[in-house]
Amino acid sequence: MNKDQVQKYLARIEWKGKWPEHTLNSLKRLMKAQLTHIPYENIDVYDLEQVPDLKETVLFHKIIENHRGGYCFEVNGLFYQLLISLGYPVYPVGIRVMWNKTVFQPALHMGMVVQLNQQKYLCDVGYGGPGPKEPLPLKEQEICTGDKRFQVSRKPNSNTLCRHNQPFPEAGLYRDDGADYLICVMTEDKWRPVMQFTDTPFCETDYETMNFYCAKSPELKFGRVRIINLSTENGSVSMLNHELTIKNNGQTEVYHYDTAESISRILWGKFGILFPADKLKI
Repeated sequence: MNKDQVQKYLARIEWKGKWPEHTLNSLKRLMKAQLTHIPYENIDVYDLEQVPDLKETVLFHKIIENHRGGYCFEVNGLFYQLLISLGYPVYPVGIRVMWNKTVFQPALHMGMVVQLNQQKYLCDVGYGGPGPKEPLPLKEQEICTGDKRFQVSRKPNSNTLCRHNQPFPEAGLYRDDGADYLICVMTEDKWRPVMQFTDTPFCETDYETMNFYCAKSPELKFGRVRIINLSTENGSVSMLNHELTIKNNGQTEVYHYDTAESISRILWGKFGILFPADKLKI
């Protein structure tokens, strides 16, 4: 991403002030600006039945120039390129989404780790759920970010867990006996797992297979449900198929829309997405 593209990106998220510095405060501001201006959305996957193209030039045209959003590999992928272009020490990781899951999950989500002043932080602008909306320090602790309380802990590395399920563990295919990071969130007075990952850099090409599977697997929700989410100053605006939910200062309003024309208007009015009604599924 060249300097002109970075400036267009910063304009898209309405960045205020001087060029972002390599500080935790600037990183927090970048994440907040991203989350409140670029929606998480799977319209291409659900309504167009397409596998998103993850090339940087394609993502830049879609998200920055065409004022769209994307799902995790798209919005996290482009935000990752922004951080690289701004000079942040950052690398991508593969994450297992554990929210509302009762069994161990495959790594089908992208996040990134940024290191500032010898401290690593998890950054994720493409979760669309109850994950941290600010850089989360990767050290064992309980911490409040925004209106949520998170717990960061370590547990046996996923490779170690997988090894015990192998028919021939003596083959030595899994040798990493480290520990995964497990992120939990406090809800209804109990800790619930949100995500788990190994602190190992992924290659950008690793996400191609994950992206294809997420877009095309009938077992996953992305091709079955339209999902859109945008953070706001005091809550969020989200859409699940025909249902719009607005959360503001602890209050929740729900609206239902039955026509493609009304959904198209909501996409523009609430999420800033210009998408033709005749291409929407009803």
